[in-house]
Amino acid sequence: MAAMRAILLLDDPLPDRARLADELRARGFEACWPEAPAREVEALLTVTQPVSAELLEAHPALKLVCVAFTGFDHVDREGCRARGISVCNVPEYATAATAELALGLALALLRGIPRADRRLHALEWRPQAGGELRGRTVGILGTGRIGCHAARLFQAFGARVIGWSRRASAEFEELGGTRVEALGELLAASDLVSLHLPLTEQTRGILGAGELARMRQAALLVNVARGALVDAQALHAALRKGAIGGAALDVYEREPFAGDPPFQELENVILLPHLGFRTREALAQRWSVTLENLGGFFRGQARNLVA
Repeated sequence: MAAMRAILLLDDPLPDRARLADELRARGFEACWPEAPAREVEALLTVTQPVSAELLEAHPALKLVCVAFTGFDHVDREGCRARGISVCNVPEYATAATAELALGLALALLRGIPRADRRLHALEWRPQAGGELRGRTVGILGTGRIGCHAARLFQAFGARVIGWSRRASAEFEELGGTRVEALGELLAASDLVSLHLPLTEQTRGILGAGELARMRQAALLVNVARGALVDAQALHAALRKGAIGGAALDVYEREPFAGDPPFQELENVILLPHLGFRTREALAQRWSVTLENLGGFFRGQARNLVA
């Protein structure tokens, strides 16, 4: 019988550790966790926990960093490359889940749903008029898979969609979206801006004070992508002084969000604890692909490599 390969799990892609260990063992992996690590680790699994150069150096037998997530900006890919360590991810498991949340947050902002809910829970009957998506211009910032899926959902509600990305997207244009050449043009033309960009050195802080100032005063911002795409202090200032109409945030530069800046004090902000990918369907798909990535790599059939 082949020896079990040690795999270090930095965080748990399933809530049940016993089931997690059993399913990995059935595929030839012996799970261990940071509180009791094994020295001869050949694979490392992370969801959102950082993979640093120090961590890589501590495991000289490491061959694969398996990211059970779409984003992999928390992995030191240069360090992996220098040590001959491969990196794989799960690229499409949460496309529908994340796009649907963006739509839900847009509707919640337009109709003032969270505020109305809080008031009626306090037995305060204060119905107020909201707005409709129909007829509005939605700016899709990032026209990859999730951005295109979100664009279709917004279109189904009667919105006009425009998009900006660093590279042109044939899929976005085929679905009827209009590409704009400049980010500032999209911001100035949109009633609602929905962020769907990956976090890279080029996109970090892409919405700063100057960019937020280009937005319409009543415009809304939805971020289900990465917190660090937006200058949080500049966004808080813009919301506090009413320079934009409102924001819905599911992601933050530092998670868990602990109130810096104090978005929780603002009435025109919806805050969620990074729910974009957290549906039962998406999490099941993520785990299935993660197992396929692990097994395939050690069989010589690597999948979803990003480094």
